[in-house]
Amino acid sequence: MANQLPKLSQVFEETNLTKYVDTCEEKKIKIEHALKACSSDDGWSSFLNSIEMKPGHGARLKRYLNQFLETQKAEQEKKTNPKGEHKGYAINLTLGYYGSRPGARGTSVAVISPEVTLYFTFHPGYGGSFSCAGGFRLEQLEKSGYPQTRVPNMDMGWVPPMSVQHNFNFELNSEGKHKISVTNGSNNDQVFELKFESADLFDPKIPPAISLGYEFKNTEKVDIGETIECDAGDGYNNVHKLTLVSVEKIFKDDDAHRCSAEEGKIVQNTKNLLESDLKI
Repeated sequence: MANQLPKLSQVFEETNLTKYVDTCEEKKIKIEHALKACSSDDGWSSFLNSIEMKPGHGARLKRYLNQFLETQKAEQEKKTNPKGEHKGYAINLTLGYYGSRPGARGTSVAVISPEVTLYFTFHPGYGGSFSCAGGFRLEQLEKSGYPQTRVPNMDMGWVPPMSVQHNFNFELNSEGKHKISVTNGSNNDQVFELKFESADLFDPKIPPAISLGYEFKNTEKVDIGETIECDAGDGYNNVHKLTLVSVEKIFKDDDAHRCSAEEGKIVQNTKNLLESDLKI
């Protein structure tokens, strides 16, 4: 019934209101008139008066018509978007550092939405027994043009090797609860994960743009499949390289979250800080 409009006489039959069929036929009132009348109280009152329908009967008819409209809307949404409601974005990229001065400058990716820009930075080759392995941090671009630290350098639980492209996977959720996981490009069993909150990072119409972080000269937005790199400009030939692999929409009916560590792999040093520490 949701694929095409039924006749008004059929609706009256299903609602046990056949006593009004003759009146509607005499006045050439069709199902379209009844459905349109549902959109406002004044319109519905006028419709009931036109066919001299009792208020109780009118309430029964309106419940049926509203249910019909909801069913029709749901089926249309399925045709438009068979996977369900758009719930977020899954972003996959690789990021690496090629140089000889680990820790001298962070290797950073910028995630840019219309309302906020966040920088996710780590330090390949940096760390060990007595230091913060990998030095992963989260910053936000302020109106002043400078970043403010939101999550300070954290121990990743393993030292990301230099001269390797590491896998960064973001899951940005419409509810403002997001996740990033970093997988060692030379050892898939080593995964660092951070959950954080930002109400402004998700925009249903505009996917986030991706670029190298604020410290670099080459900060243009990168296209899917494109690689950008830059020299840190410190005279040591330290190159930072980013490749954007994919940006996909996540839908309500998707079976799995793309950013979760693969089954059977160990997520080392998973960070799930207090809510107050994670809100951006």
